Amino acid sequence: MAHKSVIDLKIRSLFQQVIRSLLYLMLGTHFNIAYAVIALSKHTAKPSKEYLDHAFYICQYLLGTCYYSLVFDGSTKAGLIVYTDSDWTSDLNT
Repeated sequence: MAHKSVIDLKIRSLFQQVIRSLLYLMLGTHFNIAYAVIALSKHTAKPSKEYLDHAFYICQYLLGTCYYSLVFDGSTKAGLIVYTDSDWTSDLNT
């Protein structure tokens, strides 16, 4: 007989609420948390306390960086310089 683990409904409900909020923030303003949030969202049906702690860690990161910003003051003569590591850009040269 297969062993079924018990799902803590309180942890699952809280985890889903936190992930829902993080997904909203990720899509609207914080693209830098996309990988972590999507990786955690795979566990919404059966989260553990450990996954909930990871979700709260992302919240702590957001609180700790809420006053960070990008400033473009026009002081460089080169203008805006952008670097990317996207692999798909090589397709533009063909």
